[in-house]
This record gives sequence, structure tokens and C-alpha cells, in this order.
Amino acid sequence: MHLRFELSAWRPNLPPLRPCGNPDCLQHRPLPRALAWQWDGRRLCSPECFAAAAEADCARLLPALAPAPAPRHRMPLGLLMVEQGFLAAEDLRRALAAQQQAGAGRIGYWLTRLGFASESQITAALARQWGCSVFPLAETACEPAVSRLLPRALQVGFGLVPAHFAAARRTLFVACRDGIVRSALYAMERMLGLTLEPCFADASAVDARLAALSGVRDAAGQAGEALPNEASFDSPFSAAELAACARGYAVKLRLRSARAVTCSEYLWVRCAGVETHFDLVFHRPHRRMAAFGPGLP
Repeated sequence: MHLRFELSAWRPNLPPLRPCGNPDCLQHRPLPRALAWQWDGRRLCSPECFAAAAEADCARLLPALAPAPAPRHRMPLGLLMVEQGFLAAEDLRRALAAQQQAGAGRIGYWLTRLGFASESQITAALARQWGCSVFPLAETACEPAVSRLLPRALQVGFGLVPAHFAAARRTLFVACRDGIVRSALYAMERMLGLTLEPCFADASAVDARLAALSGVRDAAGQAGEALPNEASFDSPFSAAELAACARGYAVKLRLRSARAVTCSEYLWVRCAGVETHFDLVFHRPHRRMAAFGPGLP
């Protein structure tokens, strides 16, 4: 009798089964973790509830999509180079006049095109302007898995590429070409669960990495491989359309967990499984601000 009482009083130390995280769900049944869908950490009972959670979250995020404003608190690049003694004031005036007459192109582009500065000098000046280091991207190989930590659409849109991953510090170094959008880097950190450390690299090296990701042949005639785990969209979309798209890919690829973040004018959805993931990048086109422009030739 005593033994029977001991066994009946014993309960295994198992985590409690939580109900569906969709408040409008009518099932209200306990969900084991292995069978649940998840959106941003909320456990859901079905693809329909997954889509409902995605639509509600995207409806909250979509109004925040906007291009990053041009930074106004930093010394202009040309003046910085003149102050540091790397550029003559007359050469800067001539480059500014050419830029104004053309109506396009960053000042670094015109300084190199007119022969007043080299690409490496522009890169070093950008690094000083933003308080970052210079990364030797052309001389450094990057593992394919590291190159694909960020969607190609975001790499192209922000003019940056993953350069090096320090696993011990869980830090991803990203090489920038023209400038830094801090808010976008913070969003990428939230999605990846890593620290992103920006640095600068020669524009030609960044462009070569981006061309390799896009499957475009570089100057040496070598063709890169396009990312197989990504889809991007550049047309107007609603929260319902975005949620339906995320649900379709998640069901098709059997990826039961997803979350979304906004990166300036991009909305990034990552659907993840145990060992793989698929990225959806939705771009709401706006007039491009002056923060980015054509890379150095």
C-alpha cells in the first residue's frame, strides 16, 4: 500500500504543454514542442494560426519601412581628406563641380575617376569618417556558410558583405562599401543572435563578392553561385499577402519556425528548421537617399 502511494504521487519533471499562441484559435489544445509551429517564439497549433500570427506581426512592422536618412553629424568625406592632408582643396572643388554637373555619383567616385585619390585612400578616409577599421577583403577568403548568413538582397541593398566570423566572440564582421546604416545592423543582430561589427573595404572587393553571390561573372570571367535559400520581392504587398507567402514557403519546405525584422525599407522573414533556413526579403521601393550610391569603379 505504501509503495502504491509513492508511485501515484510521483510525477515526471516535464515542461508543461502550452496552448496555441493565437488568441483567436478555437482549438486551445496543449501543444508538444515537436509538433508546434512558431512565429517569433510563440507556439502555434497549425499553419493557419502561423499565418494569422505572421499577418498580425507584419501589419505592425510594415508602417516602419522607410529608407535610412543620410547621416548629418559626420564631417564630409572630401573635407576630411583635405584636413588630413590627403587631398588638395582645389582638387576637391574640381571633383565637387564634376559631381554637380553630372547630378549623380558619390564624391569618392569622382575623386578616383579624376585621379585625385586612389580607391584605398577613399576606403581609409571612409573608415576614419565612421570610426571603423579597414578590412583586407580582397586578400581574405570567406567560408560559404559565413557569406550566406545574410540574404543577398540585403547585402546588395546596403552595400555590405560578411567578411569574417569570430566564433569565440559570436561576432560577424561585415565589410561596408559606402556607409553604415546602424538601425539595419541592429535588426540583423536581432535576427541572427550575433554581434555585427562594421568595417570598410575597397569598393571593388565588395562589388566582386556581391557579383559572386548574384551569379554574375566578375572581371576575371568567374561566375558566382546565387543563393539557393532565398527569395526576394520588390513589388507592393500587404500584411496578408506577406503572411500567405511566408506560410506557403514554410509548409513547402517544412520549416516550422519563423520571425521578421525591418531593415530600413526591407522586411526580412527567416523561416528556420533544425539544420536549415530560408529567407524571404520584401522590399518596399522608395527614392534612394544619398546614404548610398554607385560604388568605385
